[in-house]
Parts: sequence; C-alpha cells; structure tokens
Amino acid sequence: MMIEETRLVKARAQAAQVRTITEILIPMLLAAIGLPLIGELYLVTFEPSSWAAAAFGWRFDPLDIALMTFAVSVMMIGNVLEAAAASLKAENDQIV
Repeated sequence: MMIEETRLVKARAQAAQVRTITEILIPMLLAAIGLPLIGELYLVTFEPSSWAAAAFGWRFDPLDIALMTFAVSVMMIGNVLEAAAASLKAENDQIV
C-alpha cells in the first residue's frame, strides 16, 4: 500500500508539472506569433515611412513554431506515459 501511494503522489506531481509547463509555454508560443504581427501591423498602419508603402513584409518561419509545438507535445506525452507506466506498475505490484 505504501509503494502504491507514493507512486500515486509522484504521478500527481508529474501531472501538475505538465500542467504548469503548458500554462507557461502556450502563452509564450502565442506571444512569439502574435507580438511581431501586432508590431508590424502597427508600423504599417500608423507610421508613415518609405518602407510602409511596400507590401506587408512580416515573415515568420513556420518551422520554428512547428518545432516548438512538437517539443512541447513530446514532453507532455512523455510525462503522461511515465505516469501511466507508474500507475500500471503499482496495480501489477498490488496484484502480485
């Protein structure tokens, strides 16, 4: 019983860690996408200059965003699988 409880506590702590990581990284990802776009739109709209007459020139690399999203999802899936494995091991240890 004691081992099962410690594993359950560890699984809950890992789930809380994953939740905290996602709560931090999702706004950072949105800021990485949105803030340059907002700045460029502001400059094109309200700051008359020689380059403002040119076409909208904001460029973002979708590969960077895709890699950040992939890395976050791999981390979350890894932590979830680790917690699930600990839970299954605790159940199997209880049966044996």
